[in-house]
Amino acid sequence: MKQTKIITFLIIITFLSFLFFLTKSLINNQIKSSSLQVNNKTNYEVTLKENNFFQEDTNYYVSKAIEEVIVNFDYELHNNQNILYSYKIEATLKGFTDNETKLVWMQNKVLDYQDNIQGKDIKIKKNYPLLYNNYNSYVKSFENTYNLKIDAFLEIKLTIKSNNQKIDTYVIITVPLNAEVCEITIQEDKELLNNNNNYHDDYILTFIFLILFILLIIFKNKPHNILKEYKSSIIKLATKPNLENFNYIILDNLEDLFKVAIDNNTLIYNYQNNYYCLISNTVYLYSQ
Repeated sequence: MKQTKIITFLIIITFLSFLFFLTKSLINNQIKSSSLQVNNKTNYEVTLKENNFFQEDTNYYVSKAIEEVIVNFDYELHNNQNILYSYKIEATLKGFTDNETKLVWMQNKVLDYQDNIQGKDIKIKKNYPLLYNNYNSYVKSFENTYNLKIDAFLEIKLTIKSNNQKIDTYVIITVPLNAEVCEITIQEDKELLNNNNNYHDDYILTFIFLILFILLIIFKNKPHNILKEYKSSIIKLATKPNLENFNYIILDNLEDLFKVAIDNNTLIYNYQNNYYCLISNTVYLYSQ
C-alpha cells in the first residue's frame, strides 16, 4: 500500500511537471511566432582631458586622464504585434572589498522611468554624460571617512519589461572608479536574443517528463502483469476470510508476496484488492 501511494504521488508530480513545461513551451512558441527582432547599438564615449600623450582610442583608459564618460542607450525591439511595456534607466554606485567579493556600499538613483507604453516597436535612445572626476571624488570621500579601501563601480542599467509578451531584458554599462586603469564594459541579456534555444530546451524537458510519466504508469501497472504470470497460484475468494487470530506481516509489493509463497510452497488467496499468503498462524498481506 505504501509503495502504491508513493508511485501514485510520483505520477501526479510528473504529470503536473509535464503540463507546466508544455504550457511554458506553448507560451514561448507564441513569443517566437511574433518574430521579435532586437537591434542594440548601445555604446559609450570617453572624453579625455587635454594632454600630449593619448591620440589613439583603446579599450583601456588611464583614469586620471578621463574627463567625461557619455553613455548612449540606443535600443530597438521590433515586433509584429502590439507590446505593452515599461522601461527604467538607473545608476547604481557599488563598493566592494576583499577582491570584489563583498558588497559593502550601494547607492541607487532612477534616471528615467516610463510605464504602460504601447506599440509594435520599442525604441529607446538616451544619452547620459557622467563627470568621472565627481564620482571618483565621492568614492575617495567615502574611503577617507571610513578608512576603508574599496573597489568601486558605477553601473548604468536599462531594464525593459513587458507582461503580455513575457519580455524581461536589460543592458548594463559598467564604469570602474578609483582604479588606475579603467575598462568600461557593456553587458546585455543574451537570453532574449537567443530565445530559440529556450524553445528547444522546453520541448526537450516536456518530452523527458512525458517519458517519465509513461514509465511510471507502466511501473504502477506492473502488478497486473505479475498476476497474469502467477495466475495459476492464486485462489480467488468470494467472501473475506476470517483471520482474526493470525499475526499479520504487511508487504510493500506483490513480488515479495509471491516470493514468500514460492519459498513455502503454498498458494495465494485473493479477496478484492487484498492478497494473502497463510503460513502457520501468520498472514502475509499485500494490498493494492
